[in-house]
Amino acid sequence: MGQLTCASGRVASASRPVPLPDSVPVSGRAYVLTDRLNKLVAAGLMEKRPYKEDGVRARVSYHPTDAGTQLKIVLAALQQWGDDNIPPEGGVTVSRRSRASDRPVRMAFVDDRGDVHGVSDIAFDRTAQYPV
Repeated sequence: MGQLTCASGRVASASRPVPLPDSVPVSGRAYVLTDRLNKLVAAGLMEKRPYKEDGVRARVSYHPTDAGTQLKIVLAALQQWGDDNIPPEGGVTVSRRSRASDRPVRMAFVDDRGDVHGVSDIAFDRTAQYPV
């Protein structure tokens, strides 16, 4: 999720950055980050915004697109699964809560009437668009 937060020339607030192998020299690490960010831009998940500060060369900041922001739902569901099934030793690292009520929230299957359903109640049906 850290790569989908706003970043000014780098990824800001990545809670658990993915460590690079020791085989990647320090000089190549900036390239790896730029390459990853460019892939997110190409996929439509991030957008680049140029900016310039006085006395500093022009730079680029990265911001999530609407699609990138919506991907947080998927990432939160994966995080919740990990917390439930492979809990970190010291406890969960990120909690999810409603900004409106400040109450904890869980990812769930919710139908078009707003009713929550357990995973065992969910059917995955192939549509005509399913590849054969």
